[in-house]
Amino acid sequence: MARKLNTKFIVILAVSGALLAGVVVVGPTVGRKLFRPSIAKLEAQGDAGMNAGDFESAAVAYGKAASRDKNNIALQLKLVDAFDYTVQGDSDKYRKLRQLLAQVVANDPRSVPALEHILAFQTSDVRGNPADAAAVRALANTAERILQIDPKHVAARKALVNSIFEPYRRNLEVSPADVEKQRDAAEALYDELGGKDAETMQMVTLFRLIAAQRAA
Repeated sequence: MARKLNTKFIVILAVSGALLAGVVVVGPTVGRKLFRPSIAKLEAQGDAGMNAGDFESAAVAYGKAASRDKNNIALQLKLVDAFDYTVQGDSDKYRKLRQLLAQVVANDPRSVPALEHILAFQTSDVRGNPADAAAVRALANTAERILQIDPKHVAARKALVNSIFEPYRRNLEVSPADVEKQRDAAEALYDELGGKDAETMQMVTLFRLIAAQRAA
């Protein structure tokens, strides 16, 4: 009886030792996977951070979750939104934000929310430097991509007008046919929005004023 007990005890010790050795060997890798928070928990932490206005912690939590679920577009967009709040004029963060958006669009070329973010950045680029032909072309391309998905998308229609309006108002060379087309588009959009949208009102007014000045 004592021999049987001793044998069982030795077996238990051997198995326990093997398991302990295995944990020691693979612990740094497996341990992290076993005890790290789930993607759902990280996303919940990010949501809590956003609700509390703690955008830095929200971005960190979403970033950890998104790195483990790269095809979850909704989660990637949450990361973009949180990270956007943290940029605050930081050029490095601004570049990273644009990289994050590019990755979302690469994963889902029809993600209108991601394209809207990119459209806003590109509109700012063109307003800052309408002589940059590449920036103007990029803005028009993004606007057209959105309009292929949603032909009535107001921001995309405004952006397409701006791709001509901004260079035109700065006396840069623009095709007269493009000017006429986008002037008509601005007027149509102005009417659709009930004549109360300040941005389209400005575009329509300046289109007419500049045309009158050049015709005088």
